[in-house]
Amino acid sequence: MSIRTLLIVAVVAALATGLAILAIDAPAARALAEVDPAAAPVRALDEILALLDEITLVRQPRGRLAAVLIVVGGLAWWWHRGLARAALVLGLTHAISRVGGSYLKEMFGRLRPGEALAIMHPDTYQALRAQALPMQVLHEDPKRVLVRKP
Repeated sequence: MSIRTLLIVAVVAALATGLAILAIDAPAARALAEVDPAAAPVRALDEILALLDEITLVRQPRGRLAAVLIVVGGLAWWWHRGLARAALVLGLTHAISRVGGSYLKEMFGRLRPGEALAIMHPDTYQALRAQALPMQVLHEDPKRVLVRKP
């Protein structure tokens, strides 16, 4: 397997990541925004996902795992080509998908709950508050209210 083939695989993986963000991640995020975060099944799922994040090293700073895998692949190239190729493919794929994926998320406007802001008339705010919608007031004046979803 040549370096060119490895790069092609990494680019294809990055494109697949971008398509997954568009087709799966954004619609799933919108659907999950409607779920009560205090519900027991949601808390249990959060704990499972946090554990998986720790196991797969996702919580490491961006690029660290990719850099380690690429260096391991480079060092192992003369010792064991199969291991080296695997490490290089994983490292390049991880680098492209983690870094590229984060730019795609920002580019396509998917907001995290704490990033979603709304400016509204005070009467609208009172009506939404009466419906018990979760909102945190950031600024308020007689003509408008700035809120964010906590």
